Amino acid sequence: LVGGLVDVDSVAVAAAQLRQQGTVEVEAAAATYLFATLSNLLFKGATVAMAGGRALARQVLPAFVLLAALTAVLVVLR
Repeated sequence: LVGGLVDVDSVAVAAAQLRQQGTVEVEAAAATYLFATLSNLLFKGATVAMAGGRALARQVLPAFVLLAALTAVLVVLR
């Protein structure tokens, strides 16, 4: 989760490499990426709310909530 706070790309590369080496199954690599994406959305949502104020948060956070919900569904369905 910590790896996904600022950047999801590093987590994606690490998960892909672990999968390619046969260290983890596809499901585990996918779940890792989805959790990193979720933590990234939460971090960026909090940043928007704190730095951008209410007006920006009202515009941006609904999309972030939708993306976070979809990501959570994908984690559960994996």
